[in-house]
Formats: sequence, structure tokens, C-alpha cells
Amino acid sequence: AAKTQECIPSFPFKQGWWGADAAYSIPLPHGRTVWIFGDTIYGKSRQVKNDIPRMVRNSLGISTCKGGKWNIDYVIRKSPAGHPLDFFQARNHDYWYWALDGFYYKGNLWVTLLQIRNAPVTTSAALGFRTSGSDIARVSNLSAPPQEWKVDIFPLVPDGVDAYPSATAVVEGHYAYIFAMYEKAPRPMLLTRIPLKGLDAPKKNLQYLTKDGTWKPGLDPADAMYVMVPGSSEMSVRYHPSLHKWVAVMMGPGFP
Repeated sequence: AAKTQECIPSFPFKQGWWGADAAYSIPLPHGRTVWIFGDTIYGKSRQVKNDIPRMVRNSLGISTCKGGKWNIDYVIRKSPAGHPLDFFQARNHDYWYWALDGFYYKGNLWVTLLQIRNAPVTTSAALGFRTSGSDIARVSNLSAPPQEWKVDIFPLVPDGVDAYPSATAVVEGHYAYIFAMYEKAPRPMLLTRIPLKGLDAPKKNLQYLTKDGTWKPGLDPADAMYVMVPGSSEMSVRYHPSLHKWVAVMMGPGFP
């Protein structure tokens, strides 16, 4: 137990990494854990010029806990010329990805990707961006150094649905379950799933839980069961063995 306590995660400034938004952790085999970070500030020093930070939209960390000692190495993807890039690069320049949760299955890491677009700031409460769909990434070649990991991105839910599976993912039985917040009042959480045998075509095989408790293909938020009210765009759902319950960890519903 003492060694476990010594391995409390910490995130030192090193390797040009100066902090990031969001942090999901996904266990990998052989004692490694991959951390998924959102907007990540990088460089030789932590500074912002003209309100514009040196930032990539997503990055990774790889942590280990050996002999009670915690270590993390940060991974900001580099171009062939050595320039920092988003680890998960959007397929066009109209949006970017906030990489969120994921899971490991049969040699591959799967990561949910929330599409984000710039949006005009029209009120004091506006955040200057909006969600515009969700995709899912398959990361392979995990035995190689992370800079050599191969990323393939699959479409999942297009813009306009107003509920984008990404908030958290968990494997149970023969399915990967992915939660989605419905962006209309009362902003509930919906539940989707992909059969593990159908991960080669995630959009085709996506299902959602309906109000009558059955599963249907695709995602129709108006017909979907509200599994939590209110929901959250970022959260974790995990089974807690000692409580014998599923537990959700999330921001308070008052944010922002």
C-alpha cells in the first residue's frame, strides 16, 4: 500500500510541456498508462504573446509506476521538420480535435475525438467555440516509441446531431460504451455503444439506448434515454468493485 501511495500522479514541467486542459488516463498492457491531454502549451518557457499561446490542441503522456516511483514522459507529435503538431490531427482546417477518453482492445488504443469549431462570441457567457461532431481514432503500433504510433481516424457522428459520443468510454462485455451529452435542455447524458467486433466500421455499427430501453442503430437524441440529468461534456464512468456500483466522476453541474 505504501508503494501505491508513493505513485500518486504528478505532472512536472519538462520536455517542453507547460500544462494542458483535460486529462483522461487509459491503462495499457505491461504497466504503462497513456494520458490524453487537451489544449497543451509548449515551448522553452511558459508565456503568451498577444493572448495567443504556443499551443497544440491535443497531446499525450506515458506514465509508469515502478518500485513505487511515478514517471511520466510527454508526447507532442512532431512534423518531419520538427514542428509541434496535434497528436490527433483534424482531417481539414475547419475544426480541431479535443481528444477525450478511450479504451484498449486487442492491441490497439481507441480514443474518442470531439470536433470543435471556432464560433463568434455573441454574449459574455459565450466561449468562442462550438462542438461540431465526433470521430474515433484507432492508435496502433503501440510497441514502438509514441512518435511512431499510427493513428487512423473514423467518422462517428456528424455535425448537427447535437449529441456527440465522446465524454467517456468504457468496455463492458462485448461492447464499448460511449457517453454523449445532448446539448439541449436539460442537457442530459445519452448512452451509445459499438460492438467490439464492429470497431472496423464504428459509424455503421453505432447503437443508442432508446427511451424504452432497447438499442437501435445510429443516434437519434430525441428518441434516446436520458441516463443522467444533467450530463457533462467531460466525465468518467467506471465500475467501483468495493461499492459494487458504477460511479461517475464529473465537474459540478453549475459550470460555468
